[in-house]
Amino acid sequence: MPKHNTFLQTVRDFWRTGKTGVGLFLVSLFALIYGYIALDFEITQGWNGHTSVQNVIKDISSFIPVDAAGVATIIGVIDLMMLLSDFIDARRQKRIEAAAAAAAAKGKAEGKAEGKAEGKAEVYREIAEWDRRRREAEERGEEFTEPPPTQPIDNGMAEGIAVGKAEVYREIAEWDRRRREAEERDEEFTEPPPTQPIDNSEANSEK
Repeated sequence: MPKHNTFLQTVRDFWRTGKTGVGLFLVSLFALIYGYIALDFEITQGWNGHTSVQNVIKDISSFIPVDAAGVATIIGVIDLMMLLSDFIDARRQKRIEAAAAAAAAKGKAEGKAEGKAEGKAEVYREIAEWDRRRREAEERGEEFTEPPPTQPIDNGMAEGIAVGKAEVYREIAEWDRRRREAEERDEEFTEPPPTQPIDNSEANSEK
């Protein structure tokens, strides 16, 4: 297929630059053929010297306009076919490019969504580990001063993961604010820290 496309492109390029020469060649070739036919006709009818020469030249002169019109028609038909082919190729190329762009956009959106979920899951694990250490410290009667996980500055973080992590970091920051406010009021704070929600689709698949 690539070789076929290369050959067609070569023919197209040659036609765009050399169709005038092709047209002149065809006009000359058809005139030569018709001249041979006219000459053969005069010889068959009986050669009359100068009169026969005039008849052959007259026939060829009458044929040349018809010859040129026929060649022009052939060239015009080929040009029209080339234009239609270029138009069809351009539309097909646009459809291919549009499909490729749509596929790329869909892949980016799916990747961002997956990254967001992955980022959230990672932060939820950090929160669970932090809460475990906090409860263990409380059970031992020790003061727990470790702050909850906060969002690090990471310019190289993937977009989807960064979005997911940022949402969870905001959740834990709000939870920690409520916890500290309750401690300041000497109130018991029983609200657990944010945890990763259960994905029903995954739960069903595990069943």
